[in-house]
Amino acid sequence: MEKPTKTLLTALTDAVEVNQKVVEELRSVNASSALISVFVTAQTTAQEEKLRILNEIECKSPEKIKMTGYSITVASGQGSRAYHEDRLDINIGLENPHLYAAVFDGHGGSCASKFGQEKLRSIVQKKLASHPTDFVGISKCIDAAFKELHSEMFHVSAGWNMVNQQPRDGTTASMAYLTSTTVMLACVGDSPIYTVHRLHGKLQAAYGTRLHSIEGSKDIDNIVNRGGAIVCIDGRKVVTKKGSKGSINMTRSLGDFWMHPVLSQSPSIRAVELKNLAYLVLATDGCTLKPEQVAKVLEDVEEEEKTTPGPINAAHTIIGTLNEMHSLDYASHDNVTVIVIRLNVTVSQENTKPKVSQVHLTPIFSKNDGIMVHVNGSRITQVETEEVKSYKDFTQGINFVKYL
Repeated sequence: MEKPTKTLLTALTDAVEVNQKVVEELRSVNASSALISVFVTAQTTAQEEKLRILNEIECKSPEKIKMTGYSITVASGQGSRAYHEDRLDINIGLENPHLYAAVFDGHGGSCASKFGQEKLRSIVQKKLASHPTDFVGISKCIDAAFKELHSEMFHVSAGWNMVNQQPRDGTTASMAYLTSTTVMLACVGDSPIYTVHRLHGKLQAAYGTRLHSIEGSKDIDNIVNRGGAIVCIDGRKVVTKKGSKGSINMTRSLGDFWMHPVLSQSPSIRAVELKNLAYLVLATDGCTLKPEQVAKVLEDVEEEEKTTPGPINAAHTIIGTLNEMHSLDYASHDNVTVIVIRLNVTVSQENTKPKVSQVHLTPIFSKNDGIMVHVNGSRITQVETEEVKSYKDFTQGINFVKYL
């Protein structure tokens, strides 16, 4: 990396951190939303420029980096909600991509998230059948896949929940697919993807793509031009549609036809080379950890594994950390789902398919049978439906899962 570029990346990293601290301080003294928004916008702009530069560097890297294996841990919890609208899909050992993982955070019902779980992977594979090799070509295929999924949702949405006589169910979608040399990330909505690199023996994490939350968003002008508005309800900014009831707290989503044409369905997309990449973490927005907190959890897991027989479920540990941070019983939380993919990356001249060293699923905690996991086409749901009332119960894993 050239020195000017390295200096710019350092400055952008500092800008992200400084603006984040300013935002937190302003919120602590109840500063105006307009003032907070100035610094949120500055933080978002710096983060996006950093991702753009990193993407250019990674796509041009001449080194032949190969992924020789990976392990996956999964955890999901329903919290205090009477329903669980999260869904996820994992497929391993495919020809291309070698691994596909996606999380969907439903809202207004679980119909849209379930449909995304069942359909997105096959649509992405169909779009990539032409085997594009450059970032622009692959990005166009992924963008088209998300929009086709949205279109297909409309054709099956007649029986979904309704608002303003339009289908109400919507979902976020955050996806990662891995080849031997590259990870492609795509996100619609506010379900975070974290990239975690191992640099100089330490884990360093960042958001893998831009999240489509309202504060600091570049989508606001488009929302207004499409007949939407940004309003503040109970101290929180939301998107509304002129002449319609209801609101939503993100600028892009799939489904949500009652908000058409206000919201966009275009994903934020990023290519990440495997060099120094240690983990990928996909989560629904019930995971409120900042990137540096995710890195700390994973470092603690690695340290604990040195003295613990067998692997530790890192996804399970992340959800446990959320409980400890908020000092709340598990039952007080929003739905939250986490996938942690640990990568074994090396410099190699061989083009071999990665080996799956471990796929470990933690019990899926739910009060009903709606939550499910797809792994290689198998449907997994729980056998028992006991309510998890506390973090202590959660760590003991009182429920079980089975393959159907």
